[in-house]
Amino acid sequence: NDPIFGGTPEGKIFDPLGFGADEASLYRRRVVEIKHGRICMVAFLGMTVGPNELITPTHTLLSPSLDLHFDEIPGGVAALEYVPAAGWFQIISLIGIHELTIAKQDYTKVPGEVPTFLGFKPEDPAVFRNKQLKELKNGR
Repeated sequence: NDPIFGGTPEGKIFDPLGFGADEASLYRRRVVEIKHGRICMVAFLGMTVGPNELITPTHTLLSPSLDLHFDEIPGGVAALEYVPAAGWFQIISLIGIHELTIAKQDYTKVPGEVPTFLGFKPEDPAVFRNKQLKELKNGR
C-alpha cells in the first residue's frame, strides 16, 4: 500500500490499465512519471515567466551568423520558429548528455532519487518520503 507506487488509502493499487503488472514495470513507470512531472513543472515556469516579461531579456547576440539577439525572440510557443537549427541541436544535445550522465536513474534507489550536488534530498527518511509524494502529486 505504498502511495509512491500507486497505493491508495483503501489499500488498493490504482492501475486501471494493468501497466504495472510486475514490480519492475511499476518501478519503471513511476520513475518516468516523476521525470515527466519535473519536466512539466519547469515548462510551466518557463511559459509563465517568458511571455509575461517578468525577466527582461538582454540585447546580447544569440546568433552572430543571423544577427539575432535574445530580446528579438518572442515568449512562449512563438519562440519555436525563431531559434536557429544549431540552437535546437545544442539544446537537444545538452538534454541528452544530462539524461545519460547526471540524471540517470540508479535502479537500486527509490524513483526520482538522482545524484545531485545541490543537496535537495533531506536527511530524514520520513521527510524525504513526504516530499517525494508531494512532488509526485504536483507532477500529475
